Formats: sequence, structure tokens, C-alpha cells
Amino acid sequence: MRYPKVSIVMLCWNNVDEVLGFLQYIIQIDYPRYDIIVVDNGSTTGNVQKIEDAYPQIHVIHNATNLGWGGGNNVALEYVFKKGSDYAWIVNTDARLEPETLIRLVNAAQANDQVGMVSPVIYFLGKKDRIQNCGSTVDWKKFTLKDFCSLEDVQKADKTKLLLWGTSLLIKRSVFETIGCFDSNVFVYTEDIDYSCRSNTAGFLNVIVPEARIYHESHSVDIGGEKCQPIHWFFYISRNEYYFWMKYLKGFSRIIFFRHYFLLIMERVIRYHNDDSMRQNVHAALDGYYCGVKELSGEWKDDIHMPAYLKKFLLKHPCFIYDLFSGRILVILTQLVKKAKNKLLRMQT
Repeated sequence: MRYPKVSIVMLCWNNVDEVLGFLQYIIQIDYPRYDIIVVDNGSTTGNVQKIEDAYPQIHVIHNATNLGWGGGNNVALEYVFKKGSDYAWIVNTDARLEPETLIRLVNAAQANDQVGMVSPVIYFLGKKDRIQNCGSTVDWKKFTLKDFCSLEDVQKADKTKLLLWGTSLLIKRSVFETIGCFDSNVFVYTEDIDYSCRSNTAGFLNVIVPEARIYHESHSVDIGGEKCQPIHWFFYISRNEYYFWMKYLKGFSRIIFFRHYFLLIMERVIRYHNDDSMRQNVHAALDGYYCGVKELSGEWKDDIHMPAYLKKFLLKHPCFIYDLFSGRILVILTQLVKKAKNKLLRMQT
């Protein structure tokens, strides 16, 4: 039996010890034909040489600067497919694998020429019997991204529109040759969803493999929820989700989405603006939204902010602004007018 050549790709950015720990799982995988590519994404802390010393068989690519998740993986994809690999398997180093995960992914990809990318079922690292994600889908009319957390849901979904997370993503050579690299404009977060959309548009199927598993660390279960996310998460999510939708929406839908997403940002402001521990995160979310509207892509430049007067106004009156833009202010005014009329009638009688 001929086994396709798989290049296992992982990023290292100031997390040398995490990468070393993850490699202990990688070298135990049950697959006969693979190599490992570690992309040092411009690390400024830690000694990357420790990886090369511990695993001399690994090829390390050294980027001079941090190119982000998409940009760092793009360097690896171009390298491995140029040298003849049949697949690239992108995996996050904060995950844990089962030895047979890779061979099950490859078997699923090889079973159908139309299959372009495959992913295992992603379970929570802290609760290994609970699914974190097994695919996603976009509702273009409601501007929502639905994550599937059960195999029953994903089996009912439209197989031609399934989106996969980049946590563990096996990419066939033909996909890369057809649609190219990840969109490096976003720097980090949403590249995988965008790539899945492009894969579907090109006629490939994105597939979840139920019998393949990976266990992934999650803020919602393992670390403490959204409040424990790093500050850059609030910036990039706010900016990149806006960028993603505006990239695909056309015509009047863009105008409707503009209002919709502004309300989502204000919901986050309302939720956290009175929490002193979240003050910087709220500011980062507003800055991210502003950069999205201004079409400022790439790495977060901390010297670019929403104008102070606008941010001050939004933070001072978040509930009023939300009610105004959501249309609830009209309901409130109607109720006030009705109460005033009733009071006047009572006074007259």
C-alpha cells in the first residue's frame, strides 16, 4: 500500500516548551510516511534551538518577524508542497492527539477525490467526552456562524457548505494549488473559516471524520471563559469578523450587516464596560471594530485607536446607543407617550 506523504505543520511563537510537549505526542502517531515542519514565527522569547536539538529530524523554518497564524502557515504550505508533499496537516500545539488520528484523516481524504480538507472531531482537553467543534456553517442572511457541537447536527448539515477549524486541518495538495494561501490580512482568527469558504466555492468538500479525535485547550472550559481571553483576542475578533463578512457580502446586505455588527460590538461593551478588569479589553474591541471599518488589516498596531471623542461617547451611553440603533428607542418612546396620555386622562377624570 502506498501512503501519501504528509507534512505536519505547527507554529511556534514564544511557546517553545509547549511545542516540545506537543512533539511528544506527534512522534507517537501511527502513520508511516510523514515529516514535521515547525515554523518559528519571529519568537522573541525562548530558545528555539532547543527544538532542533531535541528533534534533529525536524525542519525548522525561521521567520524574521511574526507573520500571524495565516502568514506563518503560508510559509510552511509553500515549502511543503513545493518539495512534493501530498498533504499538509496544520495542528495547534495546545492540542493533544490520539496515535491513529492522522491515518484516519488521510483515509477519509483518499476515499473521495472531491474531498479537499478534513478535520477530526475536536474535543475539549479539560472534558474529553464533550465535543468542542465538529464543523461550522454560515447563515448569510442572519449573519451568523453556527458551530456544530454534536455529530448528529453535522450529519444533517449541507455537506457542500461545511467549514472547518484550523485547530487540526489536513489540506490536500490540489486545494492549495487551486485556491492558494490563507488570507494573511486578518493576521490571526477567521483564516480557517475563510479558507473553508474558498475551498467550497472551488468545488471541494470539507469533511469531518467522526472516528478521528483531537483534544484542544479551550478558554470556555479549560481557562475561564471569554473574560480570560488575552486582550489581542478582543481586537482581532472584533476586526476580523467584520472583515470576513464584508469580504463576502454584496450590495444592500453590507448595509444591513454594518448595523448588525455594530450592535454586537455594543452588546460586548454593555456586558463589560462596568468591569474594571475588562476595561482594556473593551477598548481593544472598539479599536478592532474601528480598524475593520477603516479597512486596516494585518498585525495590530497599538498606535491606531478609535478617536477618543467617539470612544468616550460610546462608553458613556452604551445602553442608549444600543436602544437607538436597534429600534428599541421607538418602543420606549411609544410606551412613555402612552403612559403620559393615560396619566393625563386620569387627571382629567
